[in-house]
Amino acid sequence: MLSIPGIIQTYSLEPFQNAYILVMEDFGGISLKDYFANNNYVAYREEFLQIAISLCDTLDILYSQIIIHKDIKPTNILINPETKEVKLIDFTISSLLPQKTPTLKTKAVGKGTGLGLAIAQSIVVEKHGVSIQCNSSPGQGTEFVILLPVQQ
Repeated sequence: MLSIPGIIQTYSLEPFQNAYILVMEDFGGISLKDYFANNNYVAYREEFLQIAISLCDTLDILYSQIIIHKDIKPTNILINPETKEVKLIDFTISSLLPQKTPTLKTKAVGKGTGLGLAIAQSIVVEKHGVSIQCNSSPGQGTEFVILLPVQQ
């Protein structure tokens, strides 16, 4: 059982009629998708960045435990509308990487749908006016520059 901040806790697997139910933590969260749909507004940049930072912290802890979620999307991210606490759910297709040589692979060029990148661009660039630059040099690394507009 995972006991990591930022991940919904599971308590038990209980028999129920002819099946089983998974008993999980209820911290008053709703999906990120519903949170933004219900509020009829685009998150303030500070709120958006706090959510992103919280998710990055959780993913960093997961990665340090060699766990890859593999299904990050707004319906698998819960947020408590009052406390703004963010938790990740649905590890159905997650992977536990081998400890010796963890290697992450991406799809071959032209084989992905590009949907993840399109969603990210829609949220970050179009709705928040953020500019993202990627500077990459073979053998030297990659630098990402994120420019946030100043609101006046």
